[in-house]
Amino acid sequence: MLVGGFLEVIVALAGIGTAVTLYPVVKRQNEGLALGFVTSRVVEGIMIFTGVVSLLSLVTLHQNLGAAAGANAASLVATGASHVAVYHWTFLLSQSLMPGINAVLLGTLMYPVPPGSRASFP
Repeated sequence: MLVGGFLEVIVALAGIGTAVTLYPVVKRQNEGLALGFVTSRVVEGIMIFTGVVSLLSLVTLHQNLGAAAGANAASLVATGASHVAVYHWTFLLSQSLMPGINAVLLGTLMYPVPPGSRASFP
């Protein structure tokens, strides 16, 4: 599980890195949309980091479950279930919804505009 968390951190950093690297290229097309693309990739990375933190806290909770003296088992199970729910929701939003938003923004920015015409994007 720790390796999975590490790999998700790499995914988040790579997503942010690709957006920052593409920014100078796509800002020539439309600076506002280019900044929106970078922002959406940063938001995606933050959501992935949130999922990793919930996953790692679940691992810590599981490792310390036997050492918790006097802890109510039902409350520990409820806490673990809430960490799993946070992870599932952040995964759903960060790696299912946000890539669609990023693709729409990047596709709009990469759409060729004929020379001599001015593109008007909303």
